[in-house]
Amino acid sequence: LFTPEQALAHAVAQTEATGVAWHVPNVKEMNWLIRRENSPPATDKLVFPKTPVGNFCTSTPDVSQPANAWVIDFEFGRVFTVPRAAPCLLRLAR
Repeated sequence: LFTPEQALAHAVAQTEATGVAWHVPNVKEMNWLIRRENSPPATDKLVFPKTPVGNFCTSTPDVSQPANAWVIDFEFGRVFTVPRAAPCLLRLAR
């Protein structure tokens, strides 16, 4: 579990450690993984068979509430904001 700020720092650390350009996906990128018609988790189980249910960090800040960041709930596919101090799951992208 990471806060959104920790998630961004982890992506930088992984990039430096592996030489592969990793990043925390933005809310639009993460939303492409959601399959709301599926039972929990709300994702393609063939492509991502071990996706845990829970809130996943995105790199998208909430511009109306700077203390919050957008997350995506992979249990039901909801998109909402949480305080930046709230821990969330992390899926890095390349």
